[in-house]
Amino acid sequence: MSEFPLLCINPQCRPEDHGGPRRTERAWFCPACIEKASEKLHAIADAWADLEDVIVSTGGAGSEPVKGTKDVGLVLNEKASTARAKTSADLWAYARMVLEWGDEHGRNMTGPAKSTIPALAQWLADWHLSVLTVHAGRYSAVAFMEDVWSDARAVRAAAYPTGARKVPTGLRCTEHVTGVDGDRLPCPGQMVAWVRPQASTLPDLVCEDDRTHVVDPATWQRVGWKRAHATLDPGAMLRLAERLA
Repeated sequence: MSEFPLLCINPQCRPEDHGGPRRTERAWFCPACIEKASEKLHAIADAWADLEDVIVSTGGAGSEPVKGTKDVGLVLNEKASTARAKTSADLWAYARMVLEWGDEHGRNMTGPAKSTIPALAQWLADWHLSVLTVHAGRYSAVAFMEDVWSDARAVRAAAYPTGARKVPTGLRCTEHVTGVDGDRLPCPGQMVAWVRPQASTLPDLVCEDDRTHVVDPATWQRVGWKRAHATLDPGAMLRLAERLA
């Protein structure tokens, strides 16, 4: 059994001038850093479609002509391509680590339902962080943290070269969740929108508690939907519209 350190060993933990690394709880890292790793994995999943959209574009900084193409100006975004390749390799490597750990300990583990990077990132974040932050060896655990931090940063920088911001809407999620007793309960999450500068399409509204709870623009733009949800927060959609302007 591993003898865990008293203080978090994540290089990205709280800096010395802000109190230094936080205390751990039977893990290599503090609870805040483990939660942050989950957020980074979900951020990769959320940005992946946008990253793939900019892999091949019509030009721009960091782009190289695509060999063998006849389309004038068609280029490969090297920054985005590199981020996709490294992140894909890293996440599949950590998925194999999780499955191998399961085999060694007699756990009947299966991979994500879909063989996509977003599904893989969510699978690691939602179900198997304990393998990578508790059961893995010290050096493998630190490597996982460093890779997740750097991969999330690279994916976001490549997908949104001019930046993106999270816009709280003030709207409660309208989906439901299953309680500990099997009861159907209202989801307690709040809806947010990730807004990209100069985006040509409106964003989805995504629940912060469960990212599978999504309201697409075609739905939230309907007059009837806005009217039905006005009682939840009368100014929410007005504030969102102002921030999208």
